Amino acid sequence: MGKRTGGGLANLAYYNAFKHLFPCVVDLAMAEENCIGMYADAIHVPRRGFVKKIIGIVHGEFHRNLAFFRHYVRAVAGKYSCCVINGGVYAGDMINLFHEQGIKVIVIHHNFEREYHLGNRSWKTLWGLNATLLNRIERNAFLKSDLNCYITAEDKRLFHKYYGDCRGREYILGVFEPSSVSLLPMRGEGDSVVRHIIVSGSMNSTQTITGIMDFKERYYSILEENYKDWNVIFAGRNPGEAIVGFCDEHSDRLSLIPNPPVMDEVIDRGSIFLCPTNVGGGLKLRLMDALRRGMPVLTHEVSARGYDVFFGYPFFQVYHDEDSFKKGLETLVVFMRDNENWQSDILRIYVSHFGFDSGCDRVFEAISLLSSSFYSCKLWLPVIIE
Repeated sequence: MGKRTGGGLANLAYYNAFKHLFPCVVDLAMAEENCIGMYADAIHVPRRGFVKKIIGIVHGEFHRNLAFFRHYVRAVAGKYSCCVINGGVYAGDMINLFHEQGIKVIVIHHNFEREYHLGNRSWKTLWGLNATLLNRIERNAFLKSDLNCYITAEDKRLFHKYYGDCRGREYILGVFEPSSVSLLPMRGEGDSVVRHIIVSGSMNSTQTITGIMDFKERYYSILEENYKDWNVIFAGRNPGEAIVGFCDEHSDRLSLIPNPPVMDEVIDRGSIFLCPTNVGGGLKLRLMDALRRGMPVLTHEVSARGYDVFFGYPFFQVYHDEDSFKKGLETLVVFMRDNENWQSDILRIYVSHFGFDSGCDRVFEAISLLSSSFYSCKLWLPVIIE
């Protein structure tokens, strides 16, 4: 939550929803280096020194939280009735500790971690080699949690496929805006369509690179043959050689914006948002970046997970092969051509499903599965370090 990442923004939305629903009874715990500004009063989880970190890993403690909370919950025994943990990997290590203190545990699973790590092979995920270990930890959280919340229905299906049935309640929580601020379209209504397609994301991540290379091999020719006056803008963090080479090879049609300071300004330069990511789990928050600006979306079916409410709307097109890509692009162009107020139409529908008020309703409904008496309880919401 201290970082401006997809997971961080989702964590912020959940925290704000809990604070809105249960004012004055929610405590936040997070990494001490992030306890600044609006989080200055949070419970500080201190760093581990190098030696303690190595000793912890040897003993199976892969993050700083377990050692800290082992002492903390005993020191404040009886203070908390419920703990919300963002991420099954963290929860799996700590869930027994909380239950021993009579604390109910809600786990928000941001991904099915095995799928995420295998789809994002890098040094951060040990090139997928730690997937088996993560399975054990995540499975423990899933089986023992009092309430499992998922981002997408597909994630829930995968949990049951690999881990069986859980003992607790379940809810598909999704993702939503972290505040109720008014959203504005990227351009004035009636403005002409700008013939740029926007592709954003972490340009050095495995799943983003894989998706863009798939676009290069299978779909770019459709643009060249049928949309000669349309260009593509790639924007994101630290683009790798493959993406740079692709843009250089077709510099007349493709442009690259590395590390843009404000992504909204890049998105506003286009009229269609393309998400070619075809691997990985969870929900791709970059689609929210487009929809909250009133921009039509063309996305690979893998990245469409969690956006089921938009299926059937002409501004949200899903593809899985060349024919569906071509048809989806045609549908978006016609939609913008024939609807003068297309931006405000998209925003209105987006806010109704992904707005903060809608998110608070879902959080309350999920909490109600556990108990109807939580308004009189002290809640504890630790947002775990990434």
